[in-house]
Amino acid sequence: MFVGDAPPKWELVNGNHTKYVSKICIKPSPTSPGTWFNVELPLSHDLVAIIGNKGSGKSAMADIIALAGDTKNFKHFSFLNDRRFRSPPHKFASRFVGVLGWHDGTESKRQLDQDPSETSVERVKYLPQSYLETLCNELGENGSSTFDSELRKIIYTHVPQDDRLGYNSMDELLKFKVTEIGRAREQLLKEISKTNTEILQTEQQLTPEFKQSLQEQQNAKVAELAAIAASKPVQVEDPTASDVAKEESEAATMKIQTLENNLRNLFHEEQQLRDKKTAQAKRRAVLLQIWQATENYKRTHEKFVAELDMMLKEIDDDIKVSDLVDLKIDTKQIYELGKATKDSISAIDATITSQEPAGLNKRREVAEAGIAEIKSKLGEKQRLFLKFKEQVTKWERAKEELIGSKDKPQSIEWFKAKIASINSLPDKLVALKAHRVELAKQVHEQIFKTVEEYRQLYGPVQEFVMSAGQMNMDLPLSFAVRIDGSDFQEKFLAKINRQSRG
Repeated sequence: MFVGDAPPKWELVNGNHTKYVSKICIKPSPTSPGTWFNVELPLSHDLVAIIGNKGSGKSAMADIIALAGDTKNFKHFSFLNDRRFRSPPHKFASRFVGVLGWHDGTESKRQLDQDPSETSVERVKYLPQSYLETLCNELGENGSSTFDSELRKIIYTHVPQDDRLGYNSMDELLKFKVTEIGRAREQLLKEISKTNTEILQTEQQLTPEFKQSLQEQQNAKVAELAAIAASKPVQVEDPTASDVAKEESEAATMKIQTLENNLRNLFHEEQQLRDKKTAQAKRRAVLLQIWQATENYKRTHEKFVAELDMMLKEIDDDIKVSDLVDLKIDTKQIYELGKATKDSISAIDATITSQEPAGLNKRREVAEAGIAEIKSKLGEKQRLFLKFKEQVTKWERAKEELIGSKDKPQSIEWFKAKIASINSLPDKLVALKAHRVELAKQVHEQIFKTVEEYRQLYGPVQEFVMSAGQMNMDLPLSFAVRIDGSDFQEKFLAKINRQSRG
């Protein structure tokens, strides 16, 4: 008995007529050959229990109520399925219609052989036994996405309307809340991956095997240099049989020396051009990479602007994207540098391959022809002496190639520089690891931000559980959000190659 103006439940029903069922009817369909049963049962707006022996129709009644209320769990019906009331060939379900009467005077009906459409609005929430069994079985198999989905739906009903931000589900709301946090975390993870690669490369270069490999390659080059040094051409005496012969020999030698100097200068000139071309080609590749990077960033920015514009439209204000973000990308200088570099490479190629009289090829041909002509007029001793001079020039050039410089790969000086740089690698490794730790801390901060968003949304349902306890309705439930590291060790060890040494 209630003493007062109106019971709270009566006021609740009065304010929500469209959510309370007043009756259920099961009637023959228009195509039914006869009246098997025609039932109308009034229902209380409080708890209604269907009690009866097995096979007395409890599940049938529950399925019909759920069907008429457009439940989404119709695939789990235990009575209205193809094995029972809907089974062919009789299909008895087609002869009857289920009707729900609501407190606002409206009715919702559906023929018992027809499932609700995908677009229908669910007015009755139904948890049939087979559905609960499916949930329990999935929970026993390392979790259940179905159970999680149902749980989020229930939790969402306790989220205050103001906190729903116009979204229709917990998944949509969470996606909105944590999307940008997730993107920030993904960027940090990519940077960690890049840092890990650098750390791995640095650690490999610090191994004794790496240094030994460089040392052995350098030793091989030094041995090759020693072998070349030991194979210096055998000295040939300058022919000076008479003053006239000496004069002629010296004159011929001077001419050949001049021509050989010209050839040597042509060789150095061509080598400088090729070195310049290599540098320009690398410069052009870097310029193209810079241009591509700016284009990639431009596309990313355009996507960001489009998303930001949609968010700004939701706040219904006059703020424009351009008021918040202004990006200027001017690749004119990069384009001009790239064009100049390309022209420089083309000019170098033209100079190297030119057949003009002033070109490298023609000048080399003239010098070589002049040397050949002079040699053809020399005596045997003079010829052997000049051949000795040519061999000495080639010998010196071979030594220069092996010694090289720190910028010439695979040369002796390059190996020396690489070995010397190993001494600075420990400091570099320490800096990289410290940077990785800082990145990991930032990732953890983003995870904590995500946890906090979940905690705020799950808070109302925990408050409900606590309030139920205060009303002597203790519920053995607790909702908490935390970073779960219970199986971290197992997952972490699974990612490690335990066959590796060192």
